[in-house]
Amino acid sequence: MKIHLLFLTALIFFVSCDSDQGNDDPCIGNQICTTELKSITVSVLDQEGNPVALEDYYTFIDSRTRIEPDSSLQQIDKGIYPVATDNDIDKIDFEGTTVVFVGVLEGVNIIENTMVIKKDCCHISLTQGETELILNLE
Repeated sequence: MKIHLLFLTALIFFVSCDSDQGNDDPCIGNQICTTELKSITVSVLDQEGNPVALEDYYTFIDSRTRIEPDSSLQQIDKGIYPVATDNDIDKIDFEGTTVVFVGVLEGVNIIENTMVIKKDCCHISLTQGETELILNLE
Protein backbone atom coordinates (compact mmCIF):
# COMPACT_ATOMS: atom_id res chain seq x y z
CA MET A 1 0.00 0.00 0.00
CA LYS A 2 2.86 2.38 0.83
CA ILE A 3 4.40 1.73 -2.59
CA HIS A 4 1.14 2.65 -4.36
CA LEU A 5 0.83 5.84 -2.33
CA LEU A 6 4.46 6.75 -3.02
CA PHE A 7 4.00 6.04 -6.74
CA LEU A 8 0.80 8.10 -6.88
CA THR A 9 2.47 11.04 -5.08
CA ALA A 10 5.47 10.91 -7.45
CA LEU A 11 3.15 10.77 -10.48
CA ILE A 12 1.17 13.82 -9.32
CA PHE A 13 4.40 15.74 -8.67
CA PHE A 14 5.77 14.84 -12.12
CA VAL A 15 2.59 15.86 -13.94
CA SER A 16 2.28 19.16 -12.07
CA CYS A 17 5.93 20.06 -12.83
CA ASP A 18 5.61 19.04 -16.47
CA SER A 19 2.65 21.37 -17.08
CA ASP A 20 4.79 24.42 -16.19
CA GLN A 21 7.58 23.63 -18.67
CA GLY A 22 5.94 25.21 -21.74
CA ASN A 23 5.26 28.46 -19.94
CA ASP A 24 7.75 31.23 -20.83
CA ASP A 25 6.09 33.97 -18.75
CA PRO A 26 8.32 34.62 -15.72
CA CYS A 27 5.58 36.72 -14.14
CA ILE A 28 3.09 33.97 -13.43
CA GLY A 29 2.74 33.38 -9.74
CA ASN A 30 2.46 35.58 -6.73
CA GLN A 31 4.01 38.71 -8.21
CA ILE A 32 3.46 41.79 -6.07
CA CYS A 33 3.62 45.09 -7.95
CA THR A 34 3.29 48.65 -6.77
CA THR A 35 0.32 50.66 -8.03
CA GLU A 36 2.66 53.40 -9.24
CA LEU A 37 2.33 54.14 -12.96
CA LYS A 38 5.86 54.51 -14.26
CA SER A 39 6.56 56.51 -17.39
CA ILE A 40 9.53 57.34 -19.54
CA THR A 41 9.72 60.94 -20.70
CA VAL A 42 11.95 63.20 -22.75
CA SER A 43 12.50 66.90 -22.26
CA VAL A 44 12.85 68.94 -25.42
CA LEU A 45 14.84 72.17 -25.06
CA ASP A 46 16.26 74.80 -27.37
CA GLN A 47 19.96 75.68 -27.24
CA GLU A 48 19.34 78.22 -24.47
CA GLY A 49 17.63 75.63 -22.26
CA ASN A 50 14.07 76.83 -22.87
CA PRO A 51 11.33 74.20 -23.27
CA VAL A 52 10.14 73.61 -26.83
CA ALA A 53 6.41 73.20 -27.54
CA LEU A 54 6.02 70.51 -30.19
CA GLU A 55 2.98 70.44 -32.50
CA ASP A 56 2.77 66.67 -32.30
CA TYR A 57 4.76 63.78 -30.88
CA TYR A 58 4.51 60.01 -30.79
CA THR A 59 6.58 56.88 -30.25
CA PHE A 60 7.14 54.09 -32.75
CA ILE A 61 8.14 50.50 -32.04
CA ASP A 62 9.79 48.74 -35.01
CA SER A 63 8.59 51.55 -37.34
CA ARG A 64 5.11 50.01 -37.57
CA THR A 65 3.55 50.02 -34.11
CA ARG A 66 2.70 53.45 -32.79
CA ILE A 67 2.39 54.07 -29.06
CA GLU A 68 -0.26 56.72 -28.63
CA PRO A 69 0.51 59.22 -25.88
CA ASP A 70 -1.36 58.49 -22.65
CA SER A 71 -4.14 61.10 -22.54
CA SER A 72 -3.58 61.65 -18.82
CA LEU A 73 0.06 62.58 -19.53
CA GLN A 74 -0.28 64.86 -22.57
CA GLN A 75 2.76 67.12 -22.30
CA ILE A 76 3.37 66.60 -18.58
CA ASP A 77 5.07 69.97 -18.18
CA LYS A 78 6.35 72.53 -20.65
CA GLY A 79 8.75 70.73 -22.97
CA ILE A 80 8.38 67.32 -21.27
CA TYR A 81 6.74 64.57 -23.32
CA PRO A 82 5.83 60.94 -22.51
CA VAL A 83 7.55 58.25 -24.55
CA ALA A 84 5.85 55.21 -22.98
CA THR A 85 4.16 54.23 -19.71
CA ASP A 86 3.39 51.04 -17.83
CA ASN A 87 0.14 51.01 -19.82
CA ASP A 88 2.31 50.00 -22.81
CA ILE A 89 4.02 47.11 -20.99
CA ASP A 90 2.47 44.48 -23.27
CA LYS A 91 4.30 46.05 -26.26
CA ILE A 92 7.71 45.89 -24.54
CA ASP A 93 10.02 42.84 -24.29
CA PHE A 94 11.80 41.68 -21.13
CA GLU A 95 15.15 41.87 -22.96
CA GLY A 96 14.46 45.34 -24.33
CA THR A 97 12.57 46.92 -27.22
CA THR A 98 13.90 49.66 -29.47
CA VAL A 99 11.54 52.63 -29.77
CA VAL A 100 11.81 55.94 -31.59
CA PHE A 101 10.35 59.12 -30.09
CA VAL A 102 9.30 61.49 -32.88
CA GLY A 103 8.69 65.20 -32.38
CA VAL A 104 6.96 67.37 -34.98
CA LEU A 105 7.25 71.13 -35.41
CA GLU A 106 5.80 73.12 -38.33
CA GLY A 107 4.73 69.87 -39.99
CA VAL A 108 8.29 68.45 -40.04
CA ASN A 109 9.79 65.65 -37.96
CA ILE A 110 12.50 67.58 -36.11
CA ILE A 111 13.29 64.87 -33.55
CA GLU A 112 13.84 61.15 -34.00
CA ASN A 113 15.32 59.88 -30.74
CA THR A 114 16.07 56.15 -30.52
CA MET A 115 15.73 54.55 -27.08
CA VAL A 116 15.66 51.03 -25.64
CA ILE A 117 12.97 50.21 -23.09
CA LYS A 118 12.65 46.95 -21.19
CA LYS A 119 10.16 45.58 -18.71
CA ASP A 120 10.05 43.44 -15.64
CA CYS A 121 6.87 41.85 -14.37
CA CYS A 122 5.48 45.17 -13.16
CA HIS A 123 7.04 48.20 -14.82
CA ILE A 124 8.96 49.51 -17.82
CA SER A 125 12.38 51.17 -17.60
CA LEU A 126 14.81 52.94 -19.90
CA THR A 127 18.02 51.02 -20.63
CA GLN A 128 19.48 53.14 -23.42
CA GLY A 129 18.88 56.55 -24.98
CA GLU A 130 18.80 60.25 -24.20
CA THR A 131 16.06 61.84 -22.12
CA GLU A 132 17.14 65.45 -22.65
CA LEU A 133 17.03 66.57 -26.27
CA ILE A 134 18.56 69.89 -27.33
CA LEU A 135 17.28 71.32 -30.63
CA ASN A 136 19.01 73.69 -32.96
CA LEU A 137 16.02 75.69 -34.23
CA GLU A 138 17.94 78.07 -36.51
